[in-house]
Amino acid sequence: MAHHLLKLELAAAARAAGAHCEMEVRGPEGVWRADVMASDPGGTWRIALEAQLSPITPDAIAARTERMRANAVRLVWFSDRPRTPWLGLVPSVRLVTNEIGSLVVAEGLARFAEGFWEAGPQVPLTEFLGWVFAGRAVPHRRIVQRTRYLPEPLCTVWTAPQYVRAEATYRAERDGREQERWEAARQRQYGKSRLD
Repeated sequence: MAHHLLKLELAAAARAAGAHCEMEVRGPEGVWRADVMASDPGGTWRIALEAQLSPITPDAIAARTERMRANAVRLVWFSDRPRTPWLGLVPSVRLVTNEIGSLVVAEGLARFAEGFWEAGPQVPLTEFLGWVFAGRAVPHRRIVQRTRYLPEPLCTVWTAPQYVRAEATYRAERDGREQERWEAARQRQYGKSRLD
């Protein structure tokens, strides 16, 4: 029953965010089935919304994710369970119910600032889905492992494209500084080369 109710809430939130929704959509030859398939009215994108409340191994959820990706289906996994072992392994978020009974994304959003990944805001489910549908929130596998204010560091987070770019810039600058330090250490150890 909880799984069915969460699927209904996902569909309602997706519709409120402007998407067209279908329930229990099967992939080619039945290799996968989406709990809720959200798409834009023009049919240019589709995103599966997966409610996962029962236990599943990280390997199994990764395999299910790959089967959908093989058919060019993007997806978001949702759970309301604390300590979900696959959270952050696949594009996923954890939901909680707020004081007025609405679903809120409590974990899975992150932002990159000053060389660290940190927890993003808690936002209503409809707002989060609006960001995802518009490309304002994207799944990203973190390169920089430094974190602060994250209860558990997640490998894959939902973030804004500007934070993906900020991480790439930080990484390039850091790699450049490391290369300069290595060259300076080599110069100190071996002196100037004959080619200099």
